[in-house]
Amino acid sequence: MFTRTGLAEGTPALVGVTVRVVAAASGFGLYLLVRRLRERRPWPARPDRWTLVTALANTAYLGTYLAALDRAPVSVVAPVLGASPLLVVVGSALFLGREERVTARLVGAVVVLVAGVVLVVGG
Repeated sequence: MFTRTGLAEGTPALVGVTVRVVAAASGFGLYLLVRRLRERRPWPARPDRWTLVTALANTAYLGTYLAALDRAPVSVVAPVLGASPLLVVVGSALFLGREERVTARLVGAVVVLVAGVVLVVGG
């Protein structure tokens, strides 16, 4: 709803991405601070390189998502967006083989999920 309103008002995609990323980072930072104060734990360790790569990839994803919505109707963008879990499974298998176990059952579940999203959004 907010994305549609912002795009209808002519807000550039980069501004939308910036607002979303800053809001999400602020909310998560506040959550970590409250949790740290409540549990009296030290601040978590520095993030590893994959956490930073994931953060940058998510920011790029948001930018391309908003730019696509700016140029095409939701009925075209949403099915493509719904296919993103397939990329996550492939990325997990390729880059996180030691930390993540990608099984045939997981791949099947993701395929069913993506098919469902495409069918619901596509009508």
